[in-house]
Amino acid sequence: LLQLGTISLDGAAGTTNDYLTLTYRRNLAADDVIYEVQSTTDLGAWSALGTILVSSSPNGDGTEMVTHRSTSTIASLAREFIRLRVTSRQ
Repeated sequence: LLQLGTISLDGAAGTTNDYLTLTYRRNLAADDVIYEVQSTTDLGAWSALGTILVSSSPNGDGTEMVTHRSTSTIASLAREFIRLRVTSRQ
């Protein structure tokens, strides 16, 4: 399960800021898998530095739902892309 969306957070002076989000289901027993949420503005240079963890919630079935958001507001960028990079731990 992979979902893209937005989250609204309170800003300064009573304003609300919207952020791009990515939510995915993670298998807690799969300790050989590395999950990394990355963002970019040009589809070329991807970086994990542009996202932060918002929440992690267990599902009660050995998995959890994990949500990350961009560190930049939607209004501050002309465009932004977000992805989940999944690799095998060697």
